[in-house]
Amino acid sequence: MTFSATAVGADTLSAMALYTIDLQAPRKGPARSALPSMWPTAGIDIISCQRLYSDPQADYFRIEALANEDARQQIEQDIRRDLPDAIYRLRMEPEQFGSPLIEVRAARKIDFRRAFVTTGEEALQRAASSLYATEDSTKALTGRRILLCSEGGALRAPHLASLHLERDAFLLARWTDLQPAPLRIAPRNEEEFIKTCVALATNGCAIRLSCINPEYALDLAERLGEQLPIPVIHAEQSEMALALAAAMSNAARLRGRQIEGAAVAIIGLGPAGHGLKDFCLRLGAARVYGIDADSRQLTRFERGAGIASSLDHVYNAADVVVVTPDFQGRLEEERFRPEQVLLSFSSSVDPRRMSTEVHNQAWIGAQLHPVFALPGIAQGILRGRVQRFAFEHAWAIFQTLLLKDGDAGLLPAPSSELIQRQAEALASVA
Repeated sequence: MTFSATAVGADTLSAMALYTIDLQAPRKGPARSALPSMWPTAGIDIISCQRLYSDPQADYFRIEALANEDARQQIEQDIRRDLPDAIYRLRMEPEQFGSPLIEVRAARKIDFRRAFVTTGEEALQRAASSLYATEDSTKALTGRRILLCSEGGALRAPHLASLHLERDAFLLARWTDLQPAPLRIAPRNEEEFIKTCVALATNGCAIRLSCINPEYALDLAERLGEQLPIPVIHAEQSEMALALAAAMSNAARLRGRQIEGAAVAIIGLGPAGHGLKDFCLRLGAARVYGIDADSRQLTRFERGAGIASSLDHVYNAADVVVVTPDFQGRLEEERFRPEQVLLSFSSSVDPRRMSTEVHNQAWIGAQLHPVFALPGIAQGILRGRVQRFAFEHAWAIFQTLLLKDGDAGLLPAPSSELIQRQAEALASVA
């Protein structure tokens, strides 16, 4: 949900500052009903309120408000009054902006012939001869640019990849020191996609792949990683998998269980499922079962020390069950057992078919938002000058998402502090 800011007069802009509030509120509390009514006080205007993620334990919100310099104490008082059980972090960030956030101007007609112009040839030649005369001087352009590449093959329609790319680019531009370049590529085949990425790689410090056709996504990422001198990040195999692994580990801890020695089942073997298997093995799972309708994915799963299995076996033998966002199919939800630790991130799962006891103990959530890992990974790559993104780097980020006793929810609230910890953890990996 999004709220529009109320009108702000031009004479008050100089006294206003941007406040960002990362807030984690228990699901049983009044969070959803309280948020729209907060801050009726003069001098505080909500710009946006977005729910980043939700699980059965808590909702995670990011709120941005334009407020005067004396408003910090009032904001904290309002949060404690209306959301007494919430965990929040409040920051004032006026230093990020060199001009007013909202400009009040008279309406005017746009002259499209003047609005859309190209850089003149003379200006380009002058820049080439002075600012970027040598190869070293171009590092200012490429040293902080990360390329976000997708062909949309994992989505219902390839053009929908543009929405994901714009969202991810906003996250990086907002929370890191990098310049994101979202690029939707329309190749004729896998080889053309690889050649395109190789050609583009000289323009950035890292490449991130997302929403790639799952039939060849892992092979493509592996081949690009071998060919390119810059890090290659696979969003689902790395970011999504480590967030799923952290949610699984935290859920097991809350149930008084351990992944070490357990039989874990992964339903849905897209890139996220294969990545999750690696975390399960590292955590000491005794067996990791994989279920997928695609026999090619099952073969790959077994080559990586997983065990191809059936749903019948999972219902009866698995201690921990994770249904990944990639799963699209039919389950017999009534066959899950109360003693199992069950997490589902797939819209195909119908919790109404579960027994009451299973439903009350299961974690049924939406696909995890990239805010939990993407900004921290990108910032860590920049800070640590990482040449090749490997499992050890993903493991370092995973460690920052593990909760301690007394923490709420399945994952920590996204914040600049979390991103900072992740960047430091990744940069410290040898």
